[in-house]
Amino acid sequence: FHSAWHGSFLAKVSCDSGSSQRLYGLQSSELSKLGLHGQPNCGPPVETRVISGGGRTLTSLLYCAFGGHHVSQLSPVQARSYLLVLAIAFLFIFSGAGAQQQFVLPFLHAHLPWPETWAALCLAAVYVGEMLFRVANLAVCGGWSDNRLAVLGSMTYVLFPVGVGATYFTKSFPLLLLVGLVWGWGGAAMWTGSSMQALRYGEALKGQRLGLGAGLLYSGTDIGFLIGVIVLGIIRTHTPQAPYIPFFTAAGLTAVGTLLLFTLRSGAERVTEPVTWETFVQTTRRMKVRTASF
Repeated sequence: FHSAWHGSFLAKVSCDSGSSQRLYGLQSSELSKLGLHGQPNCGPPVETRVISGGGRTLTSLLYCAFGGHHVSQLSPVQARSYLLVLAIAFLFIFSGAGAQQQFVLPFLHAHLPWPETWAALCLAAVYVGEMLFRVANLAVCGGWSDNRLAVLGSMTYVLFPVGVGATYFTKSFPLLLLVGLVWGWGGAAMWTGSSMQALRYGEALKGQRLGLGAGLLYSGTDIGFLIGVIVLGIIRTHTPQAPYIPFFTAAGLTAVGTLLLFTLRSGAERVTEPVTWETFVQTTRRMKVRTASF
């Protein structure tokens, strides 16, 4: 339900008769007859599904902008704890997958008989893929929750260092290039989902401290980079006979972060409008979008 200024509600009602869905403007008293109770100031419009059958009316309510759980259901204490878990998860993810990027090219140049451009392409594929999927994910993953985007995206952060370490044995350029593109998709997905989470948890804090959410997220990222480069550098120095070990270690650190993301409360599915080329072009004509893109 979405609370309007005059106490009316907008409910989306669908019956099991197969008829098309219709919108009704219902007052609080009318909702009470259906056994539903509106909650003031509970966020954007969400769906109320009324199903008749067996002499009873079953109702299912979706409470969040992303569907499922609404921000108002989180207490400030819960939101603060979730933000800390999110920041710690990113610390582990970027102490592993983030930091290992410093060592990818030296490793490939030293241990694989590839042209230098091949090695560079494997790492470039990550950022080319991420750039493309920043937009493409709107169509591919438009109905996914923020938590699903973050968790599945973070899994590709585990995959890439495993792929780099495995290349020591497989010597396969196409395989590593493919893994890089998959990580590019995952990077776009994870940053989209985690940014939504940071905003959602920050909004649930007293005073809607959105800056705190973003600040904790990026602090975890930067601290993870710092720690990871030092730790992986030490491991690399002490394991010259097994140069793949730092990458498998990075995958292990990243996996810890992925597991932490599993513990976060998920928003439910959000169904977005279909993305068309026309709407995309119209969006890019906005000055703010052009400035941010630049």
